[in-house]
Amino acid sequence: FYGRDSPMMAVLDLLNDANKLPVRAVILGAGGIGKTTLALAILHHPTVVHKFNERIYFVSCEGCLSTSMLVNEIAKVLGIQNDSDSALKEQEMISYLESSPGLLCLDNFETLWNADSQIKQTVTMLLQKLDSILCVALLITMRGLEYPEGIVCSKPLLPPLQPLSFEASQKVFHHISSKWDEWAARLVEAVEGLPLALTIIAHLAQSQNCKFLWQQWEETNIKLVERGKGHRLTSLETSVELSIEGYHLRSHPTALVILSLLGMLPGGLAPERLNCFQYLFEDTQRTKESVNALLKSGLVYQSFDTLHVHPLIRYYSRKHLPLSVEHMKLLKQHYIDL
Repeated sequence: FYGRDSPMMAVLDLLNDANKLPVRAVILGAGGIGKTTLALAILHHPTVVHKFNERIYFVSCEGCLSTSMLVNEIAKVLGIQNDSDSALKEQEMISYLESSPGLLCLDNFETLWNADSQIKQTVTMLLQKLDSILCVALLITMRGLEYPEGIVCSKPLLPPLQPLSFEASQKVFHHISSKWDEWAARLVEAVEGLPLALTIIAHLAQSQNCKFLWQQWEETNIKLVERGKGHRLTSLETSVELSIEGYHLRSHPTALVILSLLGMLPGGLAPERLNCFQYLFEDTQRTKESVNALLKSGLVYQSFDTLHVHPLIRYYSRKHLPLSVEHMKLLKQHYIDL
């Protein structure tokens, strides 16, 4: 665990400051950026363990497709075995949390937040009830850049997590693999500080030569960054797919075309230049909304007034969301004319 001292200390300062209670902290960022890892480091920090003792609760929202499923998951973590209906179980859950100080972490909360509007409404109501429990601190992790409604986040707000620095990435790679040479450095540079990709490659390097891994990287790119299929913590492709399947993007079909377009442009694209590519979009009226949806999902980021995607997401979009042959011809012709 390297390179996250600043956000971790920000949350610890909130939790240790009696004047800041009740704490409501939200960790945001793209898929694979290390939100869960940061949350677990906070939950296991000695000062947090000393403050809350055994009343520290980690709830994964990944499999929750409704508010009642979330209530069941929280109740299970709290040790509530009641088989009553959802409303009674929710009441018992609230009563339990109100009984003494505690820390409740809702991990991968975007699973519910990015669902349809009806589910989002009921989830917001549940958050409001949890927010009203003044003796319980809330720590929420969500992919994307949008803070959830229903709670008043503690100030200062945590900025979305950014990729690790090269120095921190080097420490992570060496700590896991016990290796470091010019080929390891190339691998670390290639994943550009994305913790999920970095840790997967480092684990591969435990049993494989770094030069051989680099040769594989040059051939396969994102396919190499996979330790297991079908789970966001072991497969970068699965992590990206979870972001793409979120409600933000499902309600904006044009967003995926823009993602495909940015996947072809390593130097990024100024937002105003999207107007030059309106012929690629079926819905030309909602380009700005689609860009906002991509930014909120964390798949796209803005730097120096230019829209960019992380190289690994570029590889993903080229593999799974390629522009059509006709669109590619139009894109090439645009740059030839330019």
